Amino acid sequence: MYLYKVISIIKSCDEISIYRLEPTGNEKIEYKPGQFIMLHLLGEKKQTIDKRPYSIASSPSEPYIELAIKNVNGRFTSKLNAIKTGDLVGVEGPFGHFYFNNENKAAFIAGGVGITPLMSMLRHIIKNKIKGTYKLFYSCKTQNDILYREELEEMKKKGIEVIIFLTREETVPAGYEKGRIDEGRIRKYVKNPNEFVYFMCGPSNLVSSLKDLLIKMNVPETSIKFESWG
Repeated sequence: MYLYKVISIIKSCDEISIYRLEPTGNEKIEYKPGQFIMLHLLGEKKQTIDKRPYSIASSPSEPYIELAIKNVNGRFTSKLNAIKTGDLVGVEGPFGHFYFNNENKAAFIAGGVGITPLMSMLRHIIKNKIKGTYKLFYSCKTQNDILYREELEEMKKKGIEVIIFLTREETVPAGYEKGRIDEGRIRKYVKNPNEFVYFMCGPSNLVSSLKDLLIKMNVPETSIKFESWG
Protein backbone atom coordinates (compact mmCIF):
# COMPACT_ATOMS: atom_id res chain seq x y z
CA MET A 1 0.00 0.00 0.00
CA TYR A 2 1.21 3.50 -0.88
CA LEU A 3 0.45 6.74 0.94
CA TYR A 4 -1.27 9.37 -1.19
CA LYS A 5 -2.42 12.89 -0.35
CA VAL A 6 -5.80 14.28 -1.41
CA ILE A 7 -4.97 17.36 -3.53
CA SER A 8 -8.48 18.27 -4.70
CA ILE A 9 -12.13 17.33 -4.26
CA ILE A 10 -14.57 18.65 -6.85
CA LYS A 11 -18.32 18.19 -6.61
CA SER A 12 -19.38 17.12 -10.09
CA CYS A 13 -22.82 16.05 -11.24
CA ASP A 14 -25.51 14.70 -8.92
CA GLU A 15 -24.04 12.73 -5.99
CA ILE A 16 -20.59 12.33 -7.60
CA SER A 17 -17.33 13.89 -6.43
CA ILE A 18 -14.00 13.78 -8.25
CA TYR A 19 -10.95 13.16 -6.07
CA ARG A 20 -7.35 13.69 -7.12
CA LEU A 21 -4.60 12.00 -5.15
CA GLU A 22 -0.84 12.43 -5.43
CA PRO A 23 1.90 10.22 -3.98
CA THR A 24 3.61 11.48 -0.84
CA GLY A 25 6.98 9.98 -1.76
CA ASN A 26 8.91 8.76 -4.77
CA GLU A 27 6.95 5.51 -5.00
CA LYS A 28 3.62 5.37 -6.78
CA ILE A 29 1.48 2.73 -8.45
CA GLU A 30 1.96 2.02 -12.14
CA TYR A 31 -1.29 1.10 -13.86
CA LYS A 32 -2.84 0.48 -17.25
CA PRO A 33 -5.79 2.56 -18.52
CA GLY A 34 -8.95 0.92 -17.18
CA GLN A 35 -7.56 -0.75 -14.06
CA PHE A 36 -8.76 -0.09 -10.51
CA ILE A 37 -7.24 0.46 -7.08
CA MET A 38 -8.24 -0.31 -3.52
CA LEU A 39 -8.75 2.97 -1.67
CA HIS A 40 -7.93 2.77 2.05
CA LEU A 41 -9.28 5.24 4.58
CA LEU A 42 -6.76 5.65 7.38
CA GLY A 43 -6.89 6.16 11.13
CA GLU A 44 -4.65 8.37 13.25
CA LYS A 45 -1.81 5.83 13.12
CA LYS A 46 -2.19 5.44 9.34
CA GLN A 47 -3.86 2.07 9.82
CA THR A 48 -6.67 0.99 7.48
CA ILE A 49 -10.12 1.61 8.97
CA ASP A 50 -12.04 0.83 5.78
CA LYS A 51 -11.34 0.15 2.11
CA ARG A 52 -13.17 -0.13 -1.19
CA PRO A 53 -12.25 -0.66 -4.87
CA TYR A 54 -12.56 2.22 -7.33
CA SER A 55 -11.72 2.51 -11.02
CA ILE A 56 -9.10 5.06 -12.02
CA ALA A 57 -10.25 7.87 -14.33
CA SER A 58 -6.87 9.50 -14.99
CA SER A 59 -4.43 8.62 -17.74
CA PRO A 60 -1.45 6.57 -16.47
CA SER A 61 0.92 9.36 -17.53
CA GLU A 62 -0.61 11.89 -15.11
CA PRO A 63 1.26 12.62 -11.85
CA TYR A 64 -1.95 12.03 -9.86
CA ILE A 65 -4.70 9.43 -9.59
CA GLU A 66 -8.24 10.60 -10.26
CA LEU A 67 -11.32 8.83 -8.89
CA ALA A 68 -14.98 9.66 -9.55
CA ILE A 69 -16.97 8.42 -6.56
CA LYS A 70 -20.73 8.31 -6.18
CA ASN A 71 -22.10 9.01 -2.71
CA VAL A 72 -24.44 6.11 -2.05
CA ASN A 73 -24.85 6.99 1.66
CA GLY A 74 -23.21 3.73 2.62
CA ARG A 75 -20.72 2.96 5.38
CA PHE A 76 -17.66 3.76 3.27
CA THR A 77 -18.86 6.90 1.48
CA SER A 78 -20.15 8.33 4.77
CA LYS A 79 -16.58 8.14 6.08
CA LEU A 80 -15.18 9.37 2.78
CA ASN A 81 -17.34 12.50 3.02
CA ALA A 82 -15.27 13.54 6.05
CA ILE A 83 -12.06 13.52 3.98
CA LYS A 84 -10.71 16.96 3.05
CA THR A 85 -7.89 18.34 0.91
CA GLY A 86 -4.51 17.55 2.45
CA ASP A 87 -5.64 14.35 4.17
CA LEU A 88 -3.77 11.10 3.60
CA VAL A 89 -5.28 7.92 2.16
CA GLY A 90 -3.86 4.53 1.24
CA VAL A 91 -3.73 3.28 -2.34
CA GLU A 92 -3.26 -0.41 -3.10
CA GLY A 93 -3.00 -1.96 -6.54
CA PRO A 94 -3.44 -1.80 -9.42
CA PHE A 95 -5.93 -4.59 -10.04
CA GLY A 96 -8.00 -5.93 -12.91
CA HIS A 97 -7.74 -7.35 -16.41
CA PHE A 98 -10.08 -4.73 -17.88
CA TYR A 99 -7.73 -2.35 -19.66
CA PHE A 100 -7.04 -0.75 -23.02
CA ASN A 101 -4.14 -2.29 -24.94
CA ASN A 102 -3.80 0.24 -27.78
CA GLU A 103 -6.41 -1.43 -30.01
CA ASN A 104 -6.93 0.68 -33.13
CA LYS A 105 -10.69 0.11 -33.47
CA ALA A 106 -12.63 0.33 -30.22
CA ALA A 107 -16.11 1.21 -29.03
CA PHE A 108 -16.53 2.24 -25.41
CA ILE A 109 -19.93 1.77 -23.76
CA ALA A 110 -20.68 3.31 -20.35
CA GLY A 111 -23.65 3.56 -18.05
CA GLY A 112 -23.61 6.34 -15.44
CA VAL A 113 -20.48 6.42 -13.29
CA GLY A 114 -19.23 3.47 -15.38
CA ILE A 115 -17.62 6.15 -17.54
CA THR A 116 -14.74 6.28 -15.02
CA PRO A 117 -12.36 3.57 -16.35
CA LEU A 118 -13.28 4.49 -19.92
CA MET A 119 -12.13 8.06 -19.25
CA SER A 120 -8.73 6.63 -18.34
CA MET A 121 -8.65 4.84 -21.71
CA LEU A 122 -9.85 7.85 -23.73
CA ARG A 123 -7.46 10.23 -21.99
CA HIS A 124 -4.64 7.77 -22.67
CA ILE A 125 -5.55 7.69 -26.38
CA ILE A 126 -5.59 11.49 -26.64
CA LYS A 127 -2.52 12.09 -24.49
CA ASN A 128 -0.44 9.63 -26.53
CA LYS A 129 -1.99 10.62 -29.89
CA ILE A 130 -2.86 7.00 -30.66
CA LYS A 131 -4.23 6.66 -34.18
CA GLY A 132 -7.42 4.70 -34.66
CA THR A 133 -11.22 4.76 -34.78
CA TYR A 134 -12.76 5.35 -31.37
CA LYS A 135 -16.41 5.76 -30.40
CA LEU A 136 -17.99 6.34 -26.99
CA PHE A 137 -21.61 5.40 -26.26
CA TYR A 138 -22.55 6.94 -22.91
CA SER A 139 -25.95 6.28 -21.32
CA CYS A 140 -27.27 8.64 -18.63
CA LYS A 141 -30.70 9.29 -17.16
CA THR A 142 -30.69 13.08 -17.63
CA GLN A 143 -28.32 15.86 -18.65
CA ASN A 144 -27.58 16.48 -14.95
CA ASP A 145 -26.12 12.97 -14.74
CA ILE A 146 -23.49 13.45 -17.46
CA LEU A 147 -20.07 13.11 -15.86
CA TYR A 148 -17.12 14.90 -17.54
CA ARG A 149 -19.53 16.64 -19.92
CA GLU A 150 -17.24 19.52 -20.93
CA GLU A 151 -14.25 17.25 -21.40
CA LEU A 152 -16.29 14.88 -23.56
CA GLU A 153 -17.25 17.82 -25.78
CA GLU A 154 -13.55 18.64 -26.15
CA MET A 155 -12.79 15.01 -27.03
CA LYS A 156 -15.08 15.32 -30.05
CA LYS A 157 -12.61 17.87 -31.44
CA LYS A 158 -9.74 15.42 -30.94
CA GLY A 159 -11.07 12.53 -32.99
CA ILE A 160 -13.26 10.68 -30.47
CA GLU A 161 -16.86 10.20 -31.62
CA VAL A 162 -19.02 10.76 -28.53
CA ILE A 163 -22.68 9.70 -28.53
CA ILE A 164 -24.62 10.48 -25.35
CA PHE A 165 -27.93 8.72 -24.68
CA LEU A 166 -30.48 10.25 -22.31
CA THR A 167 -33.04 7.74 -21.07
CA ARG A 168 -35.33 9.97 -18.99
CA GLU A 169 -35.48 13.25 -20.89
CA GLU A 170 -38.55 14.23 -22.91
CA THR A 171 -36.42 16.22 -25.35
CA VAL A 172 -32.67 15.96 -25.92
CA PRO A 173 -30.11 18.46 -27.30
CA ALA A 174 -28.99 18.25 -30.91
CA GLY A 175 -26.39 15.52 -31.37
CA TYR A 176 -27.71 13.45 -28.45
CA GLU A 177 -29.78 10.27 -28.64
CA LYS A 178 -33.02 9.72 -26.74
CA GLY A 179 -33.63 6.36 -25.08
CA ARG A 180 -31.44 3.34 -24.59
CA ILE A 181 -28.47 1.98 -26.51
CA ASP A 182 -29.82 -0.62 -28.95
CA GLU A 183 -28.78 -2.52 -32.05
CA GLY A 184 -30.10 0.11 -34.44
CA ARG A 185 -28.11 2.90 -32.81
CA ILE A 186 -24.95 0.80 -32.57
CA ARG A 187 -25.17 0.00 -36.29
CA LYS A 188 -25.88 3.67 -37.04
CA TYR A 189 -22.47 4.66 -35.67
CA VAL A 190 -20.45 1.45 -36.10
CA LYS A 191 -20.61 0.30 -39.70
CA ASN A 192 -18.69 -2.97 -39.22
CA PRO A 193 -19.45 -3.97 -35.62
CA ASN A 194 -17.51 -7.24 -35.70
CA GLU A 195 -14.26 -5.39 -36.51
CA PHE A 196 -14.27 -3.48 -33.21
CA VAL A 197 -13.19 -4.30 -29.67
CA TYR A 198 -15.81 -3.28 -27.10
CA PHE A 199 -15.07 -1.97 -23.61
CA MET A 200 -18.18 -1.78 -21.42
CA CYS A 201 -18.66 -0.61 -17.85
CA GLY A 202 -21.86 0.05 -15.92
CA PRO A 203 -24.67 -1.63 -13.98
CA SER A 204 -24.76 -5.40 -14.49
CA ASN A 205 -28.18 -5.41 -16.18
CA LEU A 206 -27.00 -2.90 -18.80
CA VAL A 207 -23.68 -4.65 -19.43
CA SER A 208 -25.24 -8.13 -19.57
CA SER A 209 -27.96 -7.13 -22.04
CA LEU A 210 -25.50 -5.29 -24.30
CA LYS A 211 -23.06 -8.18 -24.22
CA ASP A 212 -25.84 -10.52 -25.39
CA LEU A 213 -26.80 -8.00 -28.07
CA LEU A 214 -23.24 -7.72 -29.40
CA ILE A 215 -22.90 -11.51 -29.57
CA LYS A 216 -26.19 -11.62 -31.49
CA MET A 217 -24.64 -9.06 -33.88
CA ASN A 218 -21.81 -11.57 -34.54
CA VAL A 219 -19.20 -9.72 -32.49
CA PRO A 220 -16.70 -12.34 -31.24
CA GLU A 221 -17.00 -12.84 -27.49
CA THR A 222 -13.24 -12.37 -27.21
CA SER A 223 -13.74 -8.81 -28.51
CA ILE A 224 -16.10 -7.90 -25.65
CA LYS A 225 -14.40 -6.72 -22.46
CA PHE A 226 -16.44 -5.52 -19.50
CA GLU A 227 -16.75 -4.61 -15.85
CA SER A 228 -20.05 -4.28 -14.00
CA TRP A 229 -21.61 -3.99 -10.57
CA GLY A 230 -24.92 -4.57 -8.84
